[in-house]
Amino acid sequence: MSDVAIDNQYVSKHHALLIWAEGEVMLLDLKSRNGTYVNAKRVERQILQDSDILALGDYRIKLVHPASAKSELSGMGIVDTARMRNLADARRNKARESLRSVEAKEQKS
Repeated sequence: MSDVAIDNQYVSKHHALLIWAEGEVMLLDLKSRNGTYVNAKRVERQILQDSDILALGDYRIKLVHPASAKSELSGMGIVDTARMRNLADARRNKARESLRSVEAKEQKS
């Protein structure tokens, strides 16, 4: 059920939740065994700021707020980044992929 799965012994199956609403990103720790950290401080709930570093087990994740994303991500390779989308964005992309698949099959026929 998770959008992002991290295969690490120190990351719980349901470790944390990111909520994006009204231009802000909120992090909620879901009572994980090893905790969730923002900028090296253990938190249960935190409104995140641009460039905050999240620590989940052995993983470090840098938050790049959409307002600064273009300039921040321009020098990074795609393997260094993952873009979070909300559910509506994910559904739109899936619909587009399905449509492209149908169009490609029709062109082959």
